[in-house]
Amino acid sequence: MILYRQHPQRGQLVSAASPAAWHSGVRLEMPLSEARSLVEQTRPAAATILEHDPETDRQMLQQLALDCHQFSPTVGLEQAEQPDCLLLDITSVSHLFGGMRSLELRVADHFREAGYLVRTAIAPTIGMAWGLAKYQEQRAKDKGNTNSAVLGAALGAGLPTSPSGPHPPCGHPLPEGERDTLISSFSSLSVAALRLQPATLQTLHQLGIERVEQLQCLPRSALHSRFGDELTWRLDQARGVIDEVITAVQPPADFYAEQFLDYPISDRQTMAVVLSRLLGQLCQQMRGRQLGGLVWRCDLRGPHTEPLQMELKLFQPTATLAHLTPLLNMQLEDQFGGHGRPRRRATRGRQHTDGPLQIQELSVSVRHCVLLVERQPQLFDESPHLNRQVLGQLINRLSSRLGAQQVVAPRLHASAQVEQAFRFQPLVGVRRRSSGRAGRSVPLAVSPLQRPLRLCPEPLELSAVSLGGRPPRGSSVPALFMCGRQRLRVARRWGPERIETAWWRGATIRRDYWRIETDDGRWLWVFRNLANRRWYLHGEF
Repeated sequence: MILYRQHPQRGQLVSAASPAAWHSGVRLEMPLSEARSLVEQTRPAAATILEHDPETDRQMLQQLALDCHQFSPTVGLEQAEQPDCLLLDITSVSHLFGGMRSLELRVADHFREAGYLVRTAIAPTIGMAWGLAKYQEQRAKDKGNTNSAVLGAALGAGLPTSPSGPHPPCGHPLPEGERDTLISSFSSLSVAALRLQPATLQTLHQLGIERVEQLQCLPRSALHSRFGDELTWRLDQARGVIDEVITAVQPPADFYAEQFLDYPISDRQTMAVVLSRLLGQLCQQMRGRQLGGLVWRCDLRGPHTEPLQMELKLFQPTATLAHLTPLLNMQLEDQFGGHGRPRRRATRGRQHTDGPLQIQELSVSVRHCVLLVERQPQLFDESPHLNRQVLGQLINRLSSRLGAQQVVAPRLHASAQVEQAFRFQPLVGVRRRSSGRAGRSVPLAVSPLQRPLRLCPEPLELSAVSLGGRPPRGSSVPALFMCGRQRLRVARRWGPERIETAWWRGATIRRDYWRIETDDGRWLWVFRNLANRRWYLHGEF
C-alpha cells in the first residue's frame, strides 16, 4: 500500500508506504509515478494507492490512544504536526502486568491482533523512548511503517536525577544496569532521534555529525551559539533535565447533557440559565451515585461560528450546583466581557463579520469523576478556618478568575541542589489519588534538623572574619559573619555537607553547607561556594 500527497510544485509524492512497498524500493517523497512502477514490477499485491488524509490519521490515532487506556491512565499523542506515535506513562502500573517487559509485550500483541505493525520502546524520558522506537538499529528494518507506537516510561522513572514532571514518582524504576544500557543505546542512535528540524539535521550532516554521542562530546556553549536553543533543548529533554509532559487524550465524558434551541440566542443571561439547568441535571445524576466531578466542560455552538468552550477545573470534586454556578458566571463574564454579548468569531474559510455571537446548541460534560467523601460534623467541630470545603471553593474561585496556572503550590522534588528541590504545580486540574499516600510525593532523605524551614529567595552573601581580624583559612567556619550591618557571632557549628550538581545540568555548582548557632540563639544554614570561596546565608531553622 502507498499513500500519496499533493505537492504544489512537485505533484503527487509518496507520504507513507507499507513494508512490502518499502522492500520494492519505494521511498518517502518519491514521485508517485515512479513508486507505482516499482511496486507493479516486483510486488503487484502492494500496488494499492490511496490519497493521504492526515486528519483521518489523527482521529484513528486518537481512537487507538483511547484503546490503550487499558494499559495506562495517561496516554497521549506525540507533539507533532502529523503525529504517528503514542506515548504511555507506565510509572506505577507496570507491576500490574508482571513488569515493564511483560507490559511491552502485551501492548505489542494488542496492536498486532488489531492488524498493526508496531515498534515499542521503554525509556525513562519521552524523547529517549521516541528515539529508541524509531531509530534503534535492530528495529529499523521496517522504516516505511507509519503505524508506530512508542511506549514511554514515566518521566523520572529512569535517570536518577531526572525531574519527575507533573506525575507522581515511579514506584518501580528501571534497574540501574538496564538504565545504563538504554542511555548507551540512545547515544549510538542517529541525531534524527532527537526530533530536530530538517534544517538542523541537514547542517549536522554537513558537519559530519551523525550520532547523538558525537553531540554529547561537544561543548554546550558551542552548540548553543551555532544552533540556538533547539539542539540543547532536545538533548536536555532526552536526558530528563527538562520536563516534558504527555498531553493525554481524554476518554469520553462520564456524564453529558445538551440542549438544542429552536432559535439562536446571543444574550449572556439566557445562556447562563440554560447552562445552569444542564448543570443541575448532571449534579442530580452524580449525587445519586455519590460522585463528584473535577473537570466540567461547557460547549456553546452556533450555526455560523466556531464553538465556544469553557472548562472548569476544580480543586475538589463537587456535584453541587451552588458551587458551580458562580464559577460558570465568571467564565461567561470573561468570554463575553462587560457588554453581555460576545463578538462574532469567523470560522475557517468564512469572512469575519461584526455582531453578536449566535448560540443555538449548548452542552455540558463531566470528566474525572471520583467518589465523594461525606463527613459527619461533630457538636463541637473544628475551627471553620480548617474547613477543606471552604478552602476548595476559594481555590476554585481564584483559579477561575486568575487562571489555573496562577494558583499553585510547591511540591517536593528529588534533587541535591536546594533551589531545584521543589516544583510549583497548579492546584486545580491535577488528578490526585484517593489514597492517603497521595501527599507524600517525595520522601525526605534528611531530618528536619538538616534542612531549614525558611529559605532565602536568593542566597545572601556574608562577610567572613575571624576573631583576630584575619580572614579565615581553609574551609573551616569563621567565628564571625557580617550580613550587612548585622553581626552573626558563631557559637556552635555542624558540618560540612557537600552538595554538587550533575554535569548535564549546565555549570557545576559545588558548595559546603554548615548548620551554625549564633550567640543570640539563632540557627542558620550557610554555605561556602567552592568556586569563588565566598560565604552565603541560605536559610534559617
